Order: sequence, then structure tokens, then C-alpha cells
Amino acid sequence: MEQKAKTITIIIIGLIIIALGIFVFTKINYTEPTQNSPLNNNGEGIVGADADEHGCIASAGYLWCAAKQKCLRPFEEFCPEAARIIVEEIESASGVKLIGPTETSFNWLVEEATAQADTKITGVEYSATGINWANYQKIEKYLNDNIGPDPNNIVDGLTTGLRGYYTSYMACQLNFFRPESPHNQPANDELTIYFRCGFFNPNNTFILLAEQKIKEELAIKYNQAINEIKVNILRYDENHLVGAIDLAPKAEGGQGMFLAIKDNSDWKLVYDGNGSVDCDKIKNDWGFSSDLLKPEFCD
Repeated sequence: MEQKAKTITIIIIGLIIIALGIFVFTKINYTEPTQNSPLNNNGEGIVGADADEHGCIASAGYLWCAAKQKCLRPFEEFCPEAARIIVEEIESASGVKLIGPTETSFNWLVEEATAQADTKITGVEYSATGINWANYQKIEKYLNDNIGPDPNNIVDGLTTGLRGYYTSYMACQLNFFRPESPHNQPANDELTIYFRCGFFNPNNTFILLAEQKIKEELAIKYNQAINEIKVNILRYDENHLVGAIDLAPKAEGGQGMFLAIKDNSDWKLVYDGNGSVDCDKIKNDWGFSSDLLKPEFCD
């Protein structure tokens, strides 16, 4: 009997140890989902989720933008705080205090081979007045050394100058104006400077240049000012464009569609207007796929 009691006692102790092991293992390997953790369709926490205190998922490219009070992807949308960081570094490097930000827009030039186009960028602006030439040069040196100028956005004149910079989906311009002086730039010039930044995706360069070329062709064909023509590319591949045009944006009529194909390294209009099209010719002779043509053409 005594031996049997000992055996039962050993079995009970073993079961207790196993139960404790299971409990500890479960506690170690289970993490309660936090309030900001994203959930899957079953309401369960997603494994590997890395939401911050604002619920922004860094692994998906989202960062918190306090200025806009939301999560955003810097490669899709501009956050003014990105410009503010550069401004603070400029101020530290030059000793110049910049005032801002205020909302603004500015032109940005893109170029590829011999083709050029510009686009309007919306963003923020900082400014300063009464800046001497030596301190302006400190600002320009900091930007040149740490970002590097964009070769397509450089302008020099007797009383003004402009430098463009691109970094992390953000185009920036440094612009200065000084009192008229037809000769040298004296060190005591009191300059007015502007620093502007906004969102720009360089992947859009292809579209900007293609739209500019179509505008040029339409301007010649219809003897119309190019700045009065609107072009919107809807779908494209390497050798084909499908889009909408507006030849009279300030008046009724003039709206239509266009098709263009790659001709050597340039774009050539093969159709524009609102009339019927020869679907066989478009597909067989010009190589447009059905996906590019739907829904406006050849349903």
C-alpha cells in the first residue's frame, strides 16, 4: 500500500509540473493586441504589425504627419514637417532665421534628352529679409553639400537667382532677390530669400513629358496657344498613350480623346476628337491593346 501511495504521489506531481509548463508556455507566446494594432478580418492582431502610437504602420510606408493630423506615405503625399526639418538645418548652418510656413505653389522643370516640361507644385514657403550675401552663400552651400542642386532648375540674373533641389519625393527651391546692382554683388547687399518645398514624384516625369509633347502637337494643329490646352493621360504603355484633351477649357466644346504612338524617341498623334474610330486599324496597325482602349474606344 505504501509503495502504491508513493507511485500515485509521483504521478500527481508530474501532472502538476506539466500543467504549469503549459501555462507558462502559453503566457510567453501570447501577446494581447494593443489598442492601435491593426486587425485582420477575424478581429485578431496581425502578426508582425508595427503600428506606432498614432496607428501608422511603418512597414507599409506610413508615417505620422502632425501638420495634417494623419498617417501618410511620403512617396505619395507631402508632409510639411519634412520641409521644416531642412529649414531647421539651414538655420543652424547659416544663422539665418526663416519665417513660415505659408502655403505656396511654384513651377518645377523636368527634362529628358531634348524634351522639357514643367509642372506646378503646391507646398510651403519660408522667407527672410535683410540677409547679407555671405549668409545667403552659407545657405546655398549647405543645400549643395547635403542635397545637391537639380540641374534643370537653376536660374541666374542680375538681381535674382534660383536653385532647385530634390530629395525624398520633395522638390525644393531657394530663391533670392537683391537690390538692383548692375555689376558685382557687394557683401552688404540686403537680400530677400524664399525657400519652398512640395511633393514631386520623379516617376511622373514620363507623363509630364508626354503630355507636353501632345500639347505641342495640338497647338500646331489647331493654331492655339499651348497654355490654353489641357491634356490628361489616362492609360499608357511604353509605346502607346490614351488620354483626354480640352482645347477650350474656358469655353464650351473642344473636349475629346486622343491616341498617340511612339515614333522613334518622340510621340505622334494618330487620333484626336470625338468621332468613331477604326478599331481594327488601331489594334493591328498601331498596336493598341484592348486594355488600353477600354472603355472609351472599341468596347
